[in-house]
Amino acid sequence: MWQYRWWAWVLLFVVALIIQTAFLPLVFPIGYVPNLMLVVVVALAFFESPSRGALLGAIAGLMTDVAAGRLIGMNLALDAIVGYLVARLQSQIVRDDVLVPGLVGAFAAGASRLVEWAVLRMLGFSFAFRPFVAPLPTDILFALFMTGAVMGLMRLRPRHEVDARLRF
Repeated sequence: MWQYRWWAWVLLFVVALIIQTAFLPLVFPIGYVPNLMLVVVVALAFFESPSRGALLGAIAGLMTDVAAGRLIGMNLALDAIVGYLVARLQSQIVRDDVLVPGLVGAFAAGASRLVEWAVLRMLGFSFAFRPFVAPLPTDILFALFMTGAVMGLMRLRPRHEVDARLRF
């Protein structure tokens, strides 16, 4: 992101991955652990160009795939698409610190899970739809509340605010 260097992305994703794999399973039941990496991608992509949004999504997705140890490339592609779309659409969205990022994160979490199921079905994996989307309300609510919180914790600001502060 323009406020951070690429190594800050990687560090942030490592911390988010540790939280997602080590701490969230202690709070949520097995199979219902929400995707914190996707929430971080949405939060960062709000302040990026589409190409950088896709890049940060690809980095986060690859790290998630490597940590999960299955189907390398699934989360890479999904997170890269989400990062690109959020960064592409962020200029046409009304800016708000909490509500809009939360709604975008919730939509991204829901759409990501549904697209993942469809892609797995096309690849020949037979998953029943109902058990696969059972964690969907948990994912949506987590993203709804955590996207704005992540943006607040990272003190992300729109580019014009940061540029104005740097001029003086």
